[in-house]
Amino acid sequence: MKRNERAYEIAFQIPQHLEEANRRCSLIGDLEEKVDKIIFVGMGGSGIIGDIIEEWLEDKTNVEIRVWKDYSLPAWINEEALIIAISYSGNTEETISATMEAVRRKSKIAVISSNGKIIKIAEKNRIPHIIVPGIFQPREAAPYLLIAAIKILRKIGIIGEYWKEEFKETLSTLKEMQREIAKDNYVKRIAEKIDGRIIIIYGYRPLRCAALRLKQQLNENSKSFAMMGVLPEAGHNEIEGWEENEKLLSNIAAIFIRDVEEDIRIRKRIEVFESLMKEKNTPTINIYSRGKSRLCRIMSTIYLGDLISIELANIKGVDASRIEAIIKLKRELSKLKG
Repeated sequence: MKRNERAYEIAFQIPQHLEEANRRCSLIGDLEEKVDKIIFVGMGGSGIIGDIIEEWLEDKTNVEIRVWKDYSLPAWINEEALIIAISYSGNTEETISATMEAVRRKSKIAVISSNGKIIKIAEKNRIPHIIVPGIFQPREAAPYLLIAAIKILRKIGIIGEYWKEEFKETLSTLKEMQREIAKDNYVKRIAEKIDGRIIIIYGYRPLRCAALRLKQQLNENSKSFAMMGVLPEAGHNEIEGWEENEKLLSNIAAIFIRDVEEDIRIRKRIEVFESLMKEKNTPTINIYSRGKSRLCRIMSTIYLGDLISIELANIKGVDASRIEAIIKLKRELSKLKG
């Protein structure tokens, strides 16, 4: 491993980054505790944090949590809503646009970033914020962004004391996985199995966020064409796509992100999907979560997915840190401001 040694090491050290983030992240400013809904605003590696939080807390709080990835905000956001705007670079135009709209609507706002325009907006408008280290690619900074979001939600009482035990289990499980992978790099074998193929990832609650993260990481790190399907919904439509001709489908690899607490009805759906894929010579891979707590189960699958994406980049001989297509898109969009 040479080309992506730094990227792999950052991903491999995710549990250590989570610990460091928990020590370092602190909120600047005060937040009102009374909110009627929480909306995470962010894109890409910053936006995934809202997806993780939403699925982690959906069985723990009565406060509605939503994820919004666009320039504007929906009409139902009011002064009692808390907008948590996350932009690692601080210059994500969609997030800045939505944050400024929240300012105009006089919503409650908290900002998470390493620097950039959004921190200036926060300081000018006296918006509470957390500044995270600015030494990563946005997608690499997920441990810091996640802990920062948790600190904000703990501050307003949305996340209770259960967090401590879940965090402890998560760290312990990820470190155990580190030791396993150091002895037997089964992650690399998974990457080898999907090399040269279009990849479709299937996930379901509470691991849809892990499926989405894997899709994003395969896109950005290994420059692979990856898509995502969600169960059980995919069983009502997408399953018919597997009636396509064998030549086309044999160029696909399917990954199922599976929970240790899997519903028997979900299990049966996956069995049927896999039987159809077998008929079309489509290889399938099952990635199982670990742990008891929901946070641990989510983060264990995300951890594996991040490593798989970089191992695949190594196999393909591509630079995981290079994002030329994204840069080109941003450059073209910048021309609209003239």
